[in-house]
Amino acid sequence: MKNKSEPWIREAASGEAAETVHPRTPVSVIGLGSMGHALAAAYLKAGHPTTVWNRSAAKADDLVAAGAHRAASANEAVAASPLVIICVFDYRTASELLGSAEHSLDGKVLVNLTTGTPEEAREMARWAAARGAEYLDGVIMAGPALIGHPEAMILYGGSRSAYDRHEAALKVLASNSPFLNEDTGVPTLYDLAMLGLLWSTQAGWLHAFALIGTAGVEAAAFQPYADTWFKNVVAMDRSDKMAAQIDAGEYPDIAGSSLGLNAAGLGLIVRASRDAGVDAEMFAAIQALADRRVADGRGADGFTSLIEAIKNPAFASEQINR
Repeated sequence: MKNKSEPWIREAASGEAAETVHPRTPVSVIGLGSMGHALAAAYLKAGHPTTVWNRSAAKADDLVAAGAHRAASANEAVAASPLVIICVFDYRTASELLGSAEHSLDGKVLVNLTTGTPEEAREMARWAAARGAEYLDGVIMAGPALIGHPEAMILYGGSRSAYDRHEAALKVLASNSPFLNEDTGVPTLYDLAMLGLLWSTQAGWLHAFALIGTAGVEAAAFQPYADTWFKNVVAMDRSDKMAAQIDAGEYPDIAGSSLGLNAAGLGLIVRASRDAGVDAEMFAAIQALADRRVADGRGADGFTSLIEAIKNPAFASEQINR
């Protein structure tokens, strides 16, 4: 017999009068910055009993007005729900807050959506396990405004059984919420790898604007030509083909643009940038990697061959500043 105090979702099967009932999992959210606030709001909107806590209690006011329970402490928040979400500035803060609640963690599922390093995630998993909690580490690949919307993506690793039990609740935050690996460091690696794509691409654009600007050309005048090049050449370099080559460990030049030719081109960018007074260290680092592969006799390979130098960077410090 159900507890009448619990919220229930009723679903009638097509053509049947009978209804089945499913309780919404109570959830606690610790940390109410812009992201944590969005997480708690999504759970409230979906009908989950939601407990919230933040060091600055006023950040919970609107959530409480919408039906959330305000915990008096992090310990009370952990004790309130079987599913505990923490989303704070860094792992040091998470460890400090959870340390004050460690005696309430036994039997809980702890989901850490704090940004950190793979080793921090693994250490947190070990810490949680020692206190009887099942642990999931997740990385949020979306801004706060997308939480609860189809465009949001959150990647999880850790306890598979915890993920399976709470998959529906986790997908309230992002319907695209796959389980990646039992290694809790893997989601963070995905996160950092994708951020690397973002920052290296943006840095490439900024270097291009800086370089062209040394001739007095405005960025807006250069941008349409660069955009055409980017869409028709750069973005058409199929990443799936690169991935297949990397997994096979074979790097044929299928584009007619060998690593040796690219190494020469990188050298020109470095020289021209330095001549114009523009920082060239980003491209000098890539050139050093390419030159290493050429020196190893791999100049006829495709550009993807560069990954072997990236995976073995010991030589880089000797060559980047030559």
